[in-house]
Amino acid sequence: MYFIETKDDLTQKADLIKYSYLKNNSVDRRKKYSQFFTPSIVAEFMASLISLDKPYIRILDPGAGTGILSVAVIESILNSSKHINKIELVVVEIDTTLEDHLKKSFDICATKCEEKNIDFSYSIINEDFIEFGYSQIIGKSNSTFFEDSLIPTDFDLIILNPPYQKIQSVSNSRKLLSKIGIETSNLYTAFLSICGELLNSSGQIIAITPRSFCNGTYFKKFREYFFRKFYFHRIHIYNQRNRAFNEDDVLQENIIFSVSDSKPHHNKVLVTTSESPEDTFFKTIEVDHNSIILPSDKTKIIHVINDNYSLNIVKRISSLENKLVDINMGVSTGRVVDFRAAPQLADIADRANAPLLYPFHFSNGKIIYPHKSEKKKEAIKINSNTSNLLVRSGFYVFCKRFSSKEEKKRIVAAVFNPDEYEFDQIGIENHLNYFHSHNNPLTKYIAYGLALYLNSTIVDQYFRLFNGHTQVNAEDLRYLPYPTIQQLEKLGIYSFNKSLSQEEIDLIIEKELFNMASGENPTSINKKINEALEILKQFGLPKDQQNERSALTLLALLNLKPDQNWASAESPMIGITPIMDFIKEFYGKEYAANTRESIRRQTMHQFVQAGLVIPNPDEPNRPTNSPKYVYQMEESALKIIKEYSTEAWEVSLSKYLSTVKTLIARYAQEREGKRIPLKISEKVEIYLSPGGQNELVEKIIKEFCPFFTPNANLIYVGDTETKWAYFNEDALKALNVEIEDQHGKMPDVIVHYTEKNWLVLIEAVTSHGPIDPKRKIELEELFANCNIGLVFITTFLDKKTMLQYLDKVAWETDIWVADNPTHLIHLNGKRFLGPYVKD
Repeated sequence: MYFIETKDDLTQKADLIKYSYLKNNSVDRRKKYSQFFTPSIVAEFMASLISLDKPYIRILDPGAGTGILSVAVIESILNSSKHINKIELVVVEIDTTLEDHLKKSFDICATKCEEKNIDFSYSIINEDFIEFGYSQIIGKSNSTFFEDSLIPTDFDLIILNPPYQKIQSVSNSRKLLSKIGIETSNLYTAFLSICGELLNSSGQIIAITPRSFCNGTYFKKFREYFFRKFYFHRIHIYNQRNRAFNEDDVLQENIIFSVSDSKPHHNKVLVTTSESPEDTFFKTIEVDHNSIILPSDKTKIIHVINDNYSLNIVKRISSLENKLVDINMGVSTGRVVDFRAAPQLADIADRANAPLLYPFHFSNGKIIYPHKSEKKKEAIKINSNTSNLLVRSGFYVFCKRFSSKEEKKRIVAAVFNPDEYEFDQIGIENHLNYFHSHNNPLTKYIAYGLALYLNSTIVDQYFRLFNGHTQVNAEDLRYLPYPTIQQLEKLGIYSFNKSLSQEEIDLIIEKELFNMASGENPTSINKKINEALEILKQFGLPKDQQNERSALTLLALLNLKPDQNWASAESPMIGITPIMDFIKEFYGKEYAANTRESIRRQTMHQFVQAGLVIPNPDEPNRPTNSPKYVYQMEESALKIIKEYSTEAWEVSLSKYLSTVKTLIARYAQEREGKRIPLKISEKVEIYLSPGGQNELVEKIIKEFCPFFTPNANLIYVGDTETKWAYFNEDALKALNVEIEDQHGKMPDVIVHYTEKNWLVLIEAVTSHGPIDPKRKIELEELFANCNIGLVFITTFLDKKTMLQYLDKVAWETDIWVADNPTHLIHLNGKRFLGPYVKD
């Protein structure tokens, strides 16, 4: 055996403190204070954005929680700053029960700073941050008050994950904010506004917030105030809405950003994108700040441009210089809220009842009434109670107000044609926006032309650049640039009473509005990527490979450019770096250089397994780490792909799949044929599915257990595919542990080491995480009633894998590596293997 002290990971220790708090406090209690604590991986990323390098740094953390952000910042400064000699930290937290946790977190930092001869001090302010901010801002203009406040303002660095909650207009918070000139309706923008007042000149704010402030009326005053003072220096976006705060089941689009009162170098902002906090596959681009916030835009709408494709969209749309008001048009939200108007609703329109139009009446760019299959009442009475809810019948363009992120398009428009009905008035339900001309109907061709424009791919893609949620509000539609009246009428002639495909719509828009502008057409890029995604889906690739990265990789393998048809596909031999170069050059999407391995492991490996791609056809024995390693499309797969979008596609694909099994089916067959036999006892033998961690599970049972827990009683064995392969439930009950539907939380292997009377909980790590602080707490909770000591073991196949996760493994646990099977690593542990007793 040998012993190891891992590096002093302050953030990991703070994470353990955070989870001890979460363990003892209910979700309802945390919701009272809008507590959504920052995951450590997000905190570390935010701390990596620090650009300050000064001998003395004053830090503010508003709404600090358990202090994970502050600790991550201090750790980053200690690891990167060459000049630091003094750190002063001020944290503000309204929840007084967090004070002890904050002290524990910062005492850890104090010890480390003392070791490095750095003067570190901290202050914990148990106060509502709005009240604190109000007193500090007022105090700055009142020297006597300021001297009594004891908290000097003007911070060098402010880092925050502010609470997200509406502020009631009659609340004390709203009154205090108004007194200091801050007008906003949400806590998170209130926090940011106050931070803007407390930051010193050339200081830095780093924040993670919802993306909703980027547009819309609600945050207009905030944007006008905040971005009159500050400039973006860095922006990061997570594509998956449910990943940044998945521990709290939060579903929203988040943005991480760094701002300062000084312009960024060369006025360029670095914008990066990843699927989730754990994803190391970063899309990256440097964007001129004037493209993110247009200098001419007084409302400071923020465009999150994350690749050259998006930049091209902005350039094209920005060439249309009209707003709705310039072309004598307006857009409003439907006046009828059906549950409020319930007494006035009727089943169907007739002489006494006007039609009530809903989103479900949309059909291929038109309004089809009635729907009939819907259970809702589809009409509203015509009387004095409803006169202000109805509009005169005529040509209107409707746009859905709500969509899911999974829908192909955010903007969906349809025309109401009065010539098809005999209605004098119509009702428009509140889930619709409608376009009009000074509250009157539009002319026929303008209505159809406007709907064609709104339904184009380029408008939808542009809208997504500044709209950070799934709502399409009237204010957002007013912000869009629009064609001239003459252009709309011409577009209307194309589309009047015609059913056009998306491709036809986009071609008309490109021809009539952008004159086939030079450079790659962003619409053709989007179309080609979506088609590649559809091909991957039909070839049976798993969902994890049905993403933009895999689609672009496929296009590079085929040497297929956006303006080429699928019949032009080729099969060059190509390596990972040339693939990334191709994607950047022809599809305007640049990925960070260190993401090559992600393409290899998360896309190319599955392509090879599916039979779509052949590695090194010129030299099959070429080493994996060779710079000459190449891939080539398999001949029969290429032949099928060349027929995509033709009449022969479906028949050819069916024949191909009947002879070449899909990847999913092949994986299943391989798992069945390669199951791992494990003998539990003379009478019991189990079979583990291949892949995942089961190769390591086999080694745990055959090598770890005989050496470190001889003659132990095997209680539980998990399985990659079936969740559990063996479970002696009675043996676990004898130790006072009962498991009810908790297999998802079980460790991979459980052993009762009867000689020492220990319960050994073992995790097998290959691609997923080790026993980190959070996982350790989960296991402690699951086995809280166990009447014997618990031992926590994280296992790896080899040292290389271990090193990837070493800084995440929880203290007071042990590590076993299969390629060195007679050794254990104790993390700050006792001399020998055993349960750790809490002091």
